[in-house]
Amino acid sequence: MVRKMYRGAASLAVASGLPILVGGLIFSREIIGAVYGPKFAPAADALSVLGVATVLSFVLYVMTTTGVAVGRAGLFTVYAGVLALLNIVLNAALIPSFDFLGASWATLIAEGFMLAAGLAVLRPEVGLPSGGAALRAAGAAAASAAVLAWVPAPLGANLFIALVLYATLVYKGRGLTPEGVAAVQSLFVSKFRHPRGE
Repeated sequence: MVRKMYRGAASLAVASGLPILVGGLIFSREIIGAVYGPKFAPAADALSVLGVATVLSFVLYVMTTTGVAVGRAGLFTVYAGVLALLNIVLNAALIPSFDFLGASWATLIAEGFMLAAGLAVLRPEVGLPSGGAALRAAGAAAASAAVLAWVPAPLGANLFIALVLYATLVYKGRGLTPEGVAAVQSLFVSKFRHPRGE
């Protein structure tokens, strides 16, 4: 049961994080400009790096919860401590030379390292998440990004088009595992069966 929940949750985490990754890579300048103004434009590169880190972070949350579920809470407490320490060391090494961009790279490197370690720790207990579903979701994200490159529209309209297209491609193209699809369906079914106030 935990294995199925892990596969479904990891699949949802990847599929949920990929639009943030793509949005950060393609629209980082527009997002920074719209939220903070043109004088913060140099932060766009850091936002792009953090968009990639977001996908890893989403999967790390799933892995940490799964670790607790399979009785590895102590190990994941150590894991969280190592992540914090690694982040401090990387920040100390990268910020003096690369400023805030170094901080974003430190986050990405630390999250990537800890993701690899977490996968190794959980593999004997619950196996690996579905790489096929993750690759199909990544393909859906790339296809959505390619279409956006040729759609001349304001940022809000572009983001809406991208999300609708991406959700359709992920669902139709099996960018979620069957467990991930079942989790999404159960979420909507429970919402409609139990309206607010009942």
